[in-house]
Amino acid sequence: MSQKQDYKMEQNSGQATQKQRLHWSRSSEFVFTLLGYNIGLGMLWRFPYLCYRNGGGAFLVPFLFSCIVIAIPLYTFEIGLGQFTKRGRLGAWDRIPVMKGLGLASVFAALWCMVPYMLIMGWCVMFLFNSFTTGDLPWTTCDNVWNTNSCVPMFSGNFTNTNISFHSFNVTSVKNIMNISVINRTLPQVEFWRHKVLQVSSGFEDAGSGFNTNMFFFLLFAFVTVFMVTINGVKSSGKVVYLTVTVPYLMLFVLLVRGLTLDGAWEGVKVFLNPKMEMLLKPSVWMEGISQAFYVYAIGFPGLTAFGSYNKKGQDFFKQSVFIIPCGMVTSIIMGFVTFSILGNLAYTNNVEITSVIKSGPGLVFQVIPTALAQLPIPQLWSALFFLTLYFVAIDSAFGEFEGVITVIVDTFPKLGSTFKRRALTNCGVGLFFFSMCQIMLTGPGIYWFELMNYYGGSGICLIWIVTCESLAVGWLWDARKYRHDVTMMVGRKLPRVFDYCYKFIVPVITVTVLIMYIIAWEPLTIGDYVYPMWANVIGWMMSLSSILCVPIVAVVTLYKENGSIRQRWIAGKTPKFDFESLHHHDDEDKMGIFPTTPDAEKLVMT
Repeated sequence: MSQKQDYKMEQNSGQATQKQRLHWSRSSEFVFTLLGYNIGLGMLWRFPYLCYRNGGGAFLVPFLFSCIVIAIPLYTFEIGLGQFTKRGRLGAWDRIPVMKGLGLASVFAALWCMVPYMLIMGWCVMFLFNSFTTGDLPWTTCDNVWNTNSCVPMFSGNFTNTNISFHSFNVTSVKNIMNISVINRTLPQVEFWRHKVLQVSSGFEDAGSGFNTNMFFFLLFAFVTVFMVTINGVKSSGKVVYLTVTVPYLMLFVLLVRGLTLDGAWEGVKVFLNPKMEMLLKPSVWMEGISQAFYVYAIGFPGLTAFGSYNKKGQDFFKQSVFIIPCGMVTSIIMGFVTFSILGNLAYTNNVEITSVIKSGPGLVFQVIPTALAQLPIPQLWSALFFLTLYFVAIDSAFGEFEGVITVIVDTFPKLGSTFKRRALTNCGVGLFFFSMCQIMLTGPGIYWFELMNYYGGSGICLIWIVTCESLAVGWLWDARKYRHDVTMMVGRKLPRVFDYCYKFIVPVITVTVLIMYIIAWEPLTIGDYVYPMWANVIGWMMSLSSILCVPIVAVVTLYKENGSIRQRWIAGKTPKFDFESLHHHDDEDKMGIFPTTPDAEKLVMT
């Protein structure tokens, strides 16, 4: 099939539907794409620093609880929604028009996430570029132009009774054991991160050293990569995931073995596994733990629905996707072991408590992991392999959100994807939009904008809100029992009946409770010792509201456009605008026996 045929589309009842929608070449591409999408930056970059910030083992309690109770039913639902409707996230909610705002809310969440993703890719490229050296790695020495007088070489052995700060925004001072003097020290990887990579300022009020020109070119390289990977949709990206999924697991295994064999590693593991019960009383811990589960599995974002829409009819998406949940849980725990074992070694080397050796932040992985790699033979090689791996992971994560946004655009405006050239131009335009938004993060206060967008824009309270509304929509408006019926007729599989109770009661009760508790106990965002000014928090809440308000605004507009009494408008608002079931009946594939419409399949429906 030619590329032009791949993108040929038609209009049906005023809705954009594809005459020839792209499909995965093999079902294994779908599975590997899900693995790469979910085992991505949410686990390898975001999980470690959130876990450390929220009490180690205490963070695991809401995270693992959410993975089991909430993630499984919602994760499989979002994929099934795409396969059932054969549309992206926005068009898929034509199944329940009054809730179409959920599709728009997901797009806004993805937009806010893509900007940090692209910047992280730029960081990876910069570290990768600096790994290609025959001398010492630049973040292990103190003789570089960006180093200060307080820098102490990583392996100098001069750390005893000194509080070494790894945090990007705080260099702590403590008195020595004799209480005679105050000693300030920083390690070279911290100074490389602060002064070379970020060129960070002291806050929003400080412009710092100006525009980070070096990072601009690394970021440009990241943009080109995303464009090339997604230029032909799943036809091209589906092949890339075989590499971008397997390599990270191999690298994780190496880091795990190395981390656990370092001196003091198991003290760090104890902190990771031992929950601080007092932390479980904080609503913010539950909010971040639950939202991290959604973030890891991309629940509430447009990617899963887009991937499901590319499945072939009759494909058993539940069987192929449900095992991703335990894979994600295990991978997160492994990354926790890796990170905390290295933290334990740093605390042991510096003769301080683990809670004193570092403060959490978005640069945790970029400062801690190189410490372990520098202690391996040929550290330049291992460093290059690790940051190449992290770059692969970032590509997987960015592709999922990028493809989700593109699918929504193409479904809404079919002409933009009707030919290969138009699809490429659409991809380029969206990529340039993300690239331009990243420019503010290349200034002195850039990392503060990064964390503001990361905390408020594409995670936290807005994700929990989206999941709450989504659960209520499938549980009550679609009706959980009817949804199980539709899945059975689509793939011939009977979903667990417990999902009915999850959609209708369990998930909404948990998420609404956390939302209320978090709002009551809300505190301004902090990063290290820097407390965000109120105006910055207001901007952050506006980012969250850009997703949150989509649901009620679209619902009100939809009901307003209907005719009749309030009850008649409500019934019309939850009635599908397109006969989606016809997509799975009376076609050539059914005649060939691909789609299960046999009496035996019918018997499964209402049980």
